[in-house]
Amino acid sequence: MKNLYSFSLILLLLSILQSFEGAAQVNIVNGSTTDCQDSLYDSGGQTGSYANSENLEYTISPTGASTITITVDSINIGAGDVLRIHDGPTSASTVLYEFTDTSVFIPAPITSSGGDITVHFVSDGSTVDFGFKLHWAANTAPASVSVSGISTFCIGSNIVFTAN
Repeated sequence: MKNLYSFSLILLLLSILQSFEGAAQVNIVNGSTTDCQDSLYDSGGQTGSYANSENLEYTISPTGASTITITVDSINIGAGDVLRIHDGPTSASTVLYEFTDTSVFIPAPITSSGGDITVHFVSDGSTVDFGFKLHWAANTAPASVSVSGISTFCIGSNIVFTAN
C-alpha cells in the first residue's frame, strides 16, 4: 500500500511539473500584464499567421521588476509590417529595437532601463507571415520587506530581511 501512495505522489508531482513546463502562451492584444515571465506570440499564436491591418500594443510591467529582458525567439513578418520594442509603458517611449521584413538578424536579448517594456506590432493591409515569438523575464533588485506585511515578488527575487 505504501508503494501505491508513493507511486501516486510521483505521478501527481510529474503532472504538476509538466503543467509548468508548458506555460500558457500569450497572443499579443491591446493590453498589459504584470506576469514576471512568459512567451508572447503574434495574434496568430504558435501555429497561425497574424492578420492584416493590426495595430497592437502590449505592455509588460511585472510587480517589483527593476528591468525586463526580452529575447526574440523567432520572427518572420511581411513587407510593410513592423515590430517595435519600447523602453517604457507606451509606444511613445524610446524605441529599443525595431524589426521589419528587411531585418536580417535576430537581436541579442533586449533589456529595459526600468520596470516597464512595451511591444508594439503593426501590420499593413496586404502581406502577412508566420509572425513572432518573444520571451520576457523580469529582473529584480533585492527588496526589503516588513515581516508583518504581505508582498508579491517574482520568482528569483532577492529578498533581504533586516532586524529593527
